Parts: sequence; structure tokens; C-alpha cells
Amino acid sequence: MKRTIAALCVVSVLACAGCTGENKAAVEKPAPKPAPAEKPAVKPPVAADAHSFEAGKAAFEAKDVDNAITLLREAVLAQPKNSEAYYYLGRAYHAKGLTAEAASSYRDAIKLDKNNMWARYDLGRLLAETDDAAGAIPELEKAIALKADYPWSHFFLGNCLKAKENLDGAIKEYDAARKLEPKNVSFLQALAGAYEEKGEKDLAIKTWEALSAAASDDPARVKLAADAISRLKGETPKEEKPAEEKKD
Repeated sequence: MKRTIAALCVVSVLACAGCTGENKAAVEKPAPKPAPAEKPAVKPPVAADAHSFEAGKAAFEAKDVDNAITLLREAVLAQPKNSEAYYYLGRAYHAKGLTAEAASSYRDAIKLDKNNMWARYDLGRLLAETDDAAGAIPELEKAIALKADYPWSHFFLGNCLKAKENLDGAIKEYDAARKLEPKNVSFLQALAGAYEEKGEKDLAIKTWEALSAAASDDPARVKLAADAISRLKGETPKEEKPAEEKKD
């Protein structure tokens, strides 16, 4: 009997020792790390960027140039790959007379989109206006390659070629502009002058006559054409008679 009780005690002790070991292992097992908290979603600033660009563009078209510059500068900072934003910023600078800033913005627009025809045209026009014919010519040629039916690209290219003493090239471009807008007095006057300078008398007279007809509501241009025609025909230009004083 004593042996039986002793045996049961040993079994109980061993069982308790096993339970204690398991519990200790359970306690010592490191708790799993909590899942990292999810980062709050960051909303892309597309709407704000688009607003700055569209608002800046609208301000420019409304001739609010100072506000347009402010908004478009914000737009290009927020959207550094937006070619149109740089282009309109260039136009706003151009309208403000800030030619260096305008040229830089036009060039940034072209870097982002080499086929941005309007950026090339306006850069070429700006360079032509600032007597940089050499810089303007390649930009205007690329603008024409992208959109050949825009007459002002041809006109400004003609001016640049004439400045470089390339009369044949100038006549070609002026004539291309005239064909696109046959009654545009600026194109006709430039073409007539280039024909006359080259010694193309008949073509010059014909073009001066076309200018006179197109500028019927512009007395100064009509007189300019009449004087040129008389000069080419070897005639003495008619002088306007002074107005007679009214007698009391």
C-alpha cells in the first residue's frame, strides 16, 4: 500500500513538472510583433495643379498678365513635366516684355515636347523681334515642318531670311504666307517690297496693286502702294494738293 501511494506521488510530481515546463515555454515565447500601421493615403495634387494651370491660362487669355504669371509659375513647379504650362508661362512673360524669361520658358516647353509647334513658333517670333535672325530661323523652320498652313510662321521666317540677305528665300516664304491669306496687307507689303528689292519689276507692281486693293480702308497703305507703283513705272508720284482755306 505504501509503495502504491509513493508511486502515485512520483507520477503526480512528474506530471506537474511537465506542466510547469510547458507553461514556462509558453510564457517565454516572444509575442508576435503588431502589424505596421497603414500609412494614410496621400492624395495626389492633380486637381490643384490642374487648377493652377487652367486658372493661369484663363488669366492670360483675359489679359491679366501679372496674375497669369503668378499662377503659371505655381503650375510649372507643381507639374514640371507639363509642356503647355511652360508654353503659356512663356507667352505671359512675352506679353509682359520679359523676353529672356519668355525665351527660357519656351525652350523648357520644347525640351518636354519637341513637337510643341506653338512653342517653337513663339520662340522663333520672339527671336525675330529681338533681331536674332540666326536663332529664329531653325525654330520657325521646325514650326513650319509641324504645321505648314500657319501663315505667320512663313512671314516671320521671310523677315529673318531677308535680314540675312537671302531675298529668294524671303520671297518664297512671303509668297507662301500670301497664298494662305491672299488679302493680308502685311504679307502683300512684305512680298511687294522684296520683289522690288530684287528687281522683279512686273511682279512688284502686280503685288503693290494687290495691296492697294486689299488696303482700300487704309489711306496710308494705299498711298504707299501708289508711290511704289509710280516709282517702278518711272512716273512722278502724285503730290496731294494742300487743302484750300475757306474764305469768309
